[in-house]
Parts: sequence; structure tokens; C-alpha cells
Amino acid sequence: MAAGKRPSLTGIAAATLALLTLLGFGGRLHPALDSLGHFRLQFGVLLLVFAVALLARRRWRTGLGSAAVAALALFTVAPHLGTPRIGAAQATAEAQRPVYRLLQLNLRFDNDDQSGVLATIARADADVITLQEVSAPWRERLKLVAARYPHQLVCGSASRVGGPAILSRRPFAGAVSPVTHCPIRGMLAVAPVDLGGRAITVASLHLGWPWPHRQPLQLDWLDAMDDGQFAPDLLAGDFNAAPWSETARRVRARTRLGQVEGIGLTWLHHALPAKLRPWIGLPIDQIMTGAAIEPLSAHTLPDAGSDHAPLLLEFSVLRSDTPRDDAPVRTVLLGQSNTR
Repeated sequence: MAAGKRPSLTGIAAATLALLTLLGFGGRLHPALDSLGHFRLQFGVLLLVFAVALLARRRWRTGLGSAAVAALALFTVAPHLGTPRIGAAQATAEAQRPVYRLLQLNLRFDNDDQSGVLATIARADADVITLQEVSAPWRERLKLVAARYPHQLVCGSASRVGGPAILSRRPFAGAVSPVTHCPIRGMLAVAPVDLGGRAITVASLHLGWPWPHRQPLQLDWLDAMDDGQFAPDLLAGDFNAAPWSETARRVRARTRLGQVEGIGLTWLHHALPAKLRPWIGLPIDQIMTGAAIEPLSAHTLPDAGSDHAPLLLEFSVLRSDTPRDDAPVRTVLLGQSNTR
């Protein structure tokens, strides 16, 4: 074989990356493949760069193949990253339904910038807050917002990372206790919240890291729960999984909720500058809604000091007699990333 026809290092790297990208579509076959799939966006962008480099060197076969796989990857993630959808807020105003806010945030158990989180809570002015990694220091710190959010469910955890929590300035619909409303220790908090006389079930979920860690086992725990324990109308949390993953699909199937799309990239390791999160982060923080909830807008808020971006959802609660023409499991494209 002539020297000019030998595979280049760029070609070998592109072929390897293309294989990893394609394997990531096999999440239903094995959790290991789903772990690869979480990085589909990053793989697709890198592969596109390799494809351009190969085509510039007239490596047509490898370049075009790499470009095709990159296009497939980016095409399948684009709907999940989403674009704004306008009109829902106006329709709600015409229907004279109140608009509520939910703030979602993984605090990061060892977050040194606790003042940033408290400032975010104050600015967001949410009706309900879902939190994860509420460690012992955070339990003490959250007492500062108890006057604003007197209704609190904070679930314990066996680890120093802490558990999930739900804070509400609206009353809980009935007695709420960690014994009955923290069904999976350190992972799940569920509470009924009274919004204008209509009780909706809010859940805060924190899944562990993907395979080879225990995320697949946690999904089995969720599947084993009956609807009396876990039938939320509004679910938010740190899934440690992309919205296009098998993990997210299983949660949607279990809860019969629809994905709120278009929120953007939400996590980046805390060793890296937060301003890079909208460009190279992972979309692992999710919000899902049921038929009783009408999402109006969803976006990220400015950095609060955590390695996760705060998410803000504006929504209304439909009357029980309001007809819906969509399926119980639905996708909601409405949000946009807003990282001012």
C-alpha cells in the first residue's frame, strides 16, 4: 500500500469516535452503551471537526463517513436541546389561570458559595423549589429561607452528599413526613403541594452516576414502586443522564410524564469556569410534567456557585375538566438556555 493511502491518525481517531457514537444508540441493549450515549452531543461535534479535517486532506471515504455519523448524532440531540415556543403564556393569560414557578437546583453538597444559592432563591421568587445534595451544612443554611418557604420536606441520606428536598411557600396538601414521603433514602422526595386549591404531586429526584455505577439499579427501584408511592405531576432533579438517554426514557415511561425540552446544557465540573457550561456542559438536569401541568417557559438561571445550573420553570395548573388532546407521555419543546 502506498504511503499516501495509509490510515492517518486523524482517520483512526475519527473511526474510533464514530464507533463510540454509534454504540451510544444502543442504550436499550446494555447500560454501558447508554453511558456512551450521554456524550452524543460532544461526540457529534468532535466528529464533525474530524470530518472537516479529513475532507480538507481529500480523505473522502473516511471524511464523508465521519460527517454522516456526526450529522446523525447532532440531528437526534437537536430536538432535545430545543428552541423557544411562544404563545403558551398568552393562552394562559386569556384563560385567567395563575402562573407558578418551580426552581430546580443541585446544590452541590460541598458548595462553598452558599450565598450565591440564597441569592438565586431570592431572585427566582419560586413557589416550589426542588433541591438535591442537601448535606448537613446545607440543612442549616436553608433555615435562613424558612420564613419564605415554611413548608419543607428534607430527606436524609446515608452519605455526606445529602438527600433531595422540596421547599414550598404554598402549603402541603396534608401531613408530610420523611417516613412516608422519602420513599428511597437519599434519592427521592415526593410531596403534595396545594396550588390555588388544586393539589399536585411534586417530586425531587437525584439519580446516581451511570453504569458502571448504580444508576441502573436505581431505575429498577423506581420501576418497582407503585403509583401510591410515586405518581408525580411535576418531577425535577439531577438525573445524571441526558434527555435522549435510555435512563430518561425509562423515567418518562415509569411516570408517564413529558420531557420539558430546550433547557440547555446544565452541568460542568466545578474545576472548570462556569461560563463554559453553556458550550461544553452536559444536559443532565431534567424537568418533566404531567397532564395536569401546562409548562409555559423553562430556562437556566445565572451561575449560583454549584456545578449545576439553576433551572426555572413557569407553569400553570389545568382545571380537572380541561380537555387535553395530547398523549399521556409527551414531549414539551418550550425552553431556552439563558445564562446571562
